[in-house]
Amino acid sequence: MAHLARQAIYQVPAYRDPEALPMGFIKLDANENPYAPSPLVISAIVNDLRFLNRYPTDPSALRQRIAEYAQTAPNNIIIGNGSDEILDLLAKAFLNPGEEVVVSIPTFEMYEVFAKLAGTNVKSVRMLKGFRWNVEAILSAAERAKMVVLCSPNNPTGNALTVLEARAIADSGPPVVIDEAYVEFAERSLTGLLAERGNLVFLRTFSKAFALAGLRVGYALTSPEIAQILYRVKAPYNVNRLALTAAQAALGDLDHMRRLVQLTRAARKDLIDRLDRVDGVRVYPSEANFVLLELKQPCRLSENLAETLWRRGFAVRDCSRLPGLDGAYVRVTVGTRLENKRFVECLESVLEDA
Repeated sequence: MAHLARQAIYQVPAYRDPEALPMGFIKLDANENPYAPSPLVISAIVNDLRFLNRYPTDPSALRQRIAEYAQTAPNNIIIGNGSDEILDLLAKAFLNPGEEVVVSIPTFEMYEVFAKLAGTNVKSVRMLKGFRWNVEAILSAAERAKMVVLCSPNNPTGNALTVLEARAIADSGPPVVIDEAYVEFAERSLTGLLAERGNLVFLRTFSKAFALAGLRVGYALTSPEIAQILYRVKAPYNVNRLALTAAQAALGDLDHMRRLVQLTRAARKDLIDRLDRVDGVRVYPSEANFVLLELKQPCRLSENLAETLWRRGFAVRDCSRLPGLDGAYVRVTVGTRLENKRFVECLESVLEDA
């Protein structure tokens, strides 16, 4: 049957779901929140379990809550099964085979996956030295593109676009998608540009700051015109009932989310300070809930380091094969302060033994 499948699917690797980890394993590889969600979320889910025989209802109440939180209007919002689904909807709605999508590398790999599945060509623009955005090259590539997809703060480099950079890229013409999955951990959001640029789409998620990664609920902030286009390709009941309930409850306890963000920011600073004192690695500044490490000695492969850390009870993300990264790089999620301390101690021990 393989010859009957669309050829575009053979341009992307199959995604491997993570394995369940043993008790006591410290998981720092998926940019998850190490803390539990709000108690209001748990209570709301338990109360809604009795209605699992019914399809999800109209999520207009959740759109209203999101609108209040993001300071926009409900008709600027579309909710998805994770922000990944929004990417899929954008590809279905806007991309035709043979067209071009611009991405800035290194970045989240799924942007390229959805573009290639749509049969489009991906124009990868390398970041400048120090992982600075190459705005001039992005603008040049956007002249021939159907869509531009960027991440701010960027995964895995941790740096964010400025308002001036985002505005200049939005002026290029095609739809510009800016993934703000980690925006709560940063100092600023770019969504204020929605009021002046109608071609912008901002992706958001409840997986990170709100600690709901297991429920897969995300949303997009965009113009009413683009939102209506996406509703035309969205499947009915695309987000499950419990995810909608949990997201609405999470927005009802913003104080809890903000406490988790404060804890993560403090732990991020502590982690970076500790890593700065480790010989053999360079840690890059980050506005997200992860940091990127570069191994200074090229003979030390990041893949080997990740495997060694795994054997010692720590999961980190080897980034050595990520397009746009030349060298040995590892991405580490910011855990609790105790998890970070134990990780750095283990890292020092591994590097000393290498």
